[in-house]
Amino acid sequence: MSEPFNFYEGCQEEVMRIVTQCKENDVEFLRLTYCDTNGIGRCKLVSVGCVEGVLRGGGIGMCCVVPLFDASSKVALLPENEDSGYPDCYVFPGKDTFHFVSLVWGWKARIAQVICSFHWRNSLNYQGIDSRHQCMKQLKALQDEFGYELFSALEYEFVLLEGKQGDTRVFEGNDICSNFVHKSVELFHIEVHRRLAQAGITGRTYQVELGEAQNEITLSPAFGVRAGDEGFILRSCIKETAWDYDKHATFMSKPFDDKLVTNSGHFNHSLWDSDKNNVMYDPGTPSGFSQVAHWWAAGIMKHARALCALVCPTANCYRRIVPGSWAPRKIGWALDRRDAFIRAKNDSKGGTYFECRTPSGAANPYLVIAGIVAAGLDGLRNKLEPAPMGVDDDATAILLPKSLSEAVDAFEQDLELSDMFGEEFMRWYCESKRQTDCKVNTFQEEKLKYWKLI
Repeated sequence: MSEPFNFYEGCQEEVMRIVTQCKENDVEFLRLTYCDTNGIGRCKLVSVGCVEGVLRGGGIGMCCVVPLFDASSKVALLPENEDSGYPDCYVFPGKDTFHFVSLVWGWKARIAQVICSFHWRNSLNYQGIDSRHQCMKQLKALQDEFGYELFSALEYEFVLLEGKQGDTRVFEGNDICSNFVHKSVELFHIEVHRRLAQAGITGRTYQVELGEAQNEITLSPAFGVRAGDEGFILRSCIKETAWDYDKHATFMSKPFDDKLVTNSGHFNHSLWDSDKNNVMYDPGTPSGFSQVAHWWAAGIMKHARALCALVCPTANCYRRIVPGSWAPRKIGWALDRRDAFIRAKNDSKGGTYFECRTPSGAANPYLVIAGIVAAGLDGLRNKLEPAPMGVDDDATAILLPKSLSEAVDAFEQDLELSDMFGEEFMRWYCESKRQTDCKVNTFQEEKLKYWKLI
């Protein structure tokens, strides 16, 4: 069943806000951008004189199967779409997503962007597969049922290569945090930082990572869906800046066949109440974590195998979940351990949070947030108790899926998550993965599919 859209609720005020922002900032074009299920931005560029008419008409049309295109632009075929002749959905901007993107090369075109969601053309319903809407839906449930807000940030690893096709690695060797090696990418990092600032985002740290050509950029945490927006903008900004600098950036989980270089998208988060208290923090307990934190961790771990379908969404992701990669292979939580599924941190009130270390750099940021919040909600609702802290040996541990097919099966069989995401999302997402990504078998096939757009 499609999700309520409430299109007329406040949308005309948002239209006028966007139109005014375009006029006041001499914007020439507005990019209406949609984040598909693979975290890939897909857009239509609208000349500023047409923006008001387009938005007052309910948005701009895109084919209803755009969310189902994979990273090589192959689309899953679902009977209802074929039967209906592939009609349009409309994309309409999310509230407070207006921001600037870089000037286009040397000719000074002023471009702004809004992040959109899909709604069905002939109804007031969101399309169920819409990832940003799924994120907002789970966050709303967290707020409505418990009065909590999510405070979170994604940190992304990626590899940077010379040439628009990624011909050579910008540096070789495993020289993590080296000042000397960082000089080779420092100007690129500074340019990304400036472009993020132009979009109203605070870039936090920039470094070279452990793998060849590998970089990491982190953001300051934000409340609610804003963290997903910033993760999406960061990924897009890195790829577009690389293009402008005659380079190529990829978030592909394992980009090289000859090296154990794996790109993660760790998700750091905590829960806060309306008085801005971190409800995961309790200095009166031996661990420093509250009962809420224990319930939340238990929910995430209960659904860990199913969550992999969302947070490790490509066939290539499972080449990362191997010994030696620092990506967890088994379900558990532990204090400040990088090999744990949940790395728990409790330095202080503000420094008490969970780092979920399984998400890949290839994952859609909205679906990472939506999945983890949905799982955590199950823990809160049912007051689930987690296993004791610590990392079990392989003989006793519950292992994460070893393939995307195994993860999709686990996701489809998870009754609680299926109910929270809804029938349309579950059917479209699982079937599209089975028709596209699950059929990839070799590294060469993976590179052809994921290298360019992921």
